[in-house]
Amino acid sequence: PDSDTGIHGDKITNNLSPTLTGKISSARLSPDMIGRSKISLTIDGVTYSNISVDKNGNWSFKLPVELSPGYIYHYTVNASDFVGNTNSYTSFIKTSPLSGSLDIDSITGQNSIIETSNKLPTLSGTATIGSELVININNTSQKVSVDSSTGAWTYKVTESLGDGKHTFTLVEKNKNGKINTFNGYFIVDTRAPELTASISGIKDGKIHDPNVVFIGKTEPRALVTISVLGGTYQTKADNKGDWSYPLNNKELSVNQTINYSVIASNAAGNRSKASGSFYIDTINLTVGIDDQNSSKDKDVVTNNNKPIFSGVTENDSNVSLKINNDMYSTKADQYGHWSIELQKELPDD
Repeated sequence: PDSDTGIHGDKITNNLSPTLTGKISSARLSPDMIGRSKISLTIDGVTYSNISVDKNGNWSFKLPVELSPGYIYHYTVNASDFVGNTNSYTSFIKTSPLSGSLDIDSITGQNSIIETSNKLPTLSGTATIGSELVININNTSQKVSVDSSTGAWTYKVTESLGDGKHTFTLVEKNKNGKINTFNGYFIVDTRAPELTASISGIKDGKIHDPNVVFIGKTEPRALVTISVLGGTYQTKADNKGDWSYPLNNKELSVNQTINYSVIASNAAGNRSKASGSFYIDTINLTVGIDDQNSSKDKDVVTNNNKPIFSGVTENDSNVSLKINNDMYSTKADQYGHWSIELQKELPDD
């Protein structure tokens, strides 16, 4: 009954997610038996099963999806009792054509049709052809023209709106005097999202791992666009505003400065930009054996069972050597030279 708006019993509703109700009865079944019955509802090509029935035979089901305005929807209800007896009922509902929302030209974002950064947005929708239409927004009522052939209407807000949620009500009076109403809302958001952007593991502008991961924080669910080395990559912030993007399998030049920029866009289309740079600093390392090679060619064959490994790397770097599951460590000097003498003899091979 609450979904049967307008004239009671005309099966017309402006509730696009109406609640359908009904009652089953049987002189042969007790209330407990009736309560064990099940209902299935088929509407718009979708069947909803296992709808519960109370002991008085009453059932109700709110559609989980919105129907389109201005259409007739036929539906079928199938009832089955606890022993498998079935019965069916077919009827229809008609959705009122009355509807309204932000006009497409006032939708400034990419991911939301109810948010705008326009403080003077335009609303549009449909109404019954030949009806009188009034819109109420911010406690101000204004008559709106309805197209005589399509029922389309538009209304441009004339007073600047502040950020936040704004509700509006449409009141339609058709030629027969029937009153239909429609309630809607939209959100004005003119604030740019906060944005931070960095590289995971960066220190003093440098990273030592060529597998770069961008990280940062912005407005929850904002779209994040990363531009680096001529490529553009997108991700989305989570419900807390945290975001990250790994440049998997992207070949980046090492030992040089790389610039990047990041743009965050919220649902209303407001944008913030951050930029930065990083330097992929890889370690150059040479390794050799400080011992006379027993081969004429430098094939790293030695007759010393406890050779000394040495080489050159970055100044003051830590060097680790693993051989035969034994680990040795040392530190390069101020010129990058290092050496490690094995403590255990190596077996002949």
